[in-house]
Amino acid sequence: MQQPDTPRQKRLILGNLSDEVRDFHPLLERLLPRLPRVVAVEYTHGTDEKGADFVVSRQNDLLGDIEYIGVIAKVGKITQNLSQIEQQIDECDEERLVLSGKKKVRLQEIWIVTNEGVTHGAKEKIFRKFASRKILVFDHTAVCGWIDAYLENFWYTIPPGVGDYLRRLTSELRDMDRRHNLLPSQMADFYVEQDLRKMEFSYGAKKDRSRKPTFASVFDTVEANRITFIEGIPGSGKSQMLRQAGKHYANPVVYLTTKRLPVFTDFRSLCEGWNGDLLKPRRQNLWVSSGMGNFPSV
Repeated sequence: MQQPDTPRQKRLILGNLSDEVRDFHPLLERLLPRLPRVVAVEYTHGTDEKGADFVVSRQNDLLGDIEYIGVIAKVGKITQNLSQIEQQIDECDEERLVLSGKKKVRLQEIWIVTNEGVTHGAKEKIFRKFASRKILVFDHTAVCGWIDAYLENFWYTIPPGVGDYLRRLTSELRDMDRRHNLLPSQMADFYVEQDLRKMEFSYGAKKDRSRKPTFASVFDTVEANRITFIEGIPGSGKSQMLRQAGKHYANPVVYLTTKRLPVFTDFRSLCEGWNGDLLKPRRQNLWVSSGMGNFPSV
């Protein structure tokens, strides 16, 4: 499965979120904390929401303080029938508690966010009636842009928790590459693919030197074997090879194709955290890296 690559495809996916609370709110709950300068997001939807489904705490770059934004989330196209939205905007004027009840604040800004479009007439009506309030309206185009920039895995049919995990793992592995790579940081993603040579062990018999060595990529080796030990002299690239393999299997398209979930850890953590039991994490793929050698295991 490929990522949707046109704005129309993305609009259709976003527009299919038909349930405001069950579909659109969970998306915003994951997306809003990733936006620039956002330091906290509270989900306030319910009987005591006071108009806002979310309260966003955002750093003010100019003054250095925190400003508070109320987010009104809506599914479907917003037209000039705005009675519910107008009521929510009015309620946003009320003072409220944030930070788990530790601080009382008033909202300085209101965002109206929808997964579809907003008519020009609806925008004009909102801005005219609430001219004294700072109100921003974000339609499907803006939300798609946020997703592209901060939550790209949403476009794949991957459970939210798995998508977040794959994204986090990719970031961690790239950070490891930058720390251990001798190349400049801007070239940290540069990698020359290595092959593995299969070692034949025939105890008690002479080695057959006429047989040609067998070479395979680390990916083919993982797919074909339950456990693989990788040996090599220090500096031969074992750890980098496994980091590259981890990034490969953390790619959402590869995950959807192989259904292998990579877990990257070191040998000490395997022994101390899981008592050396490779099956304990109950993952389809476990990546282990140690100072003396590396091996991927299923």
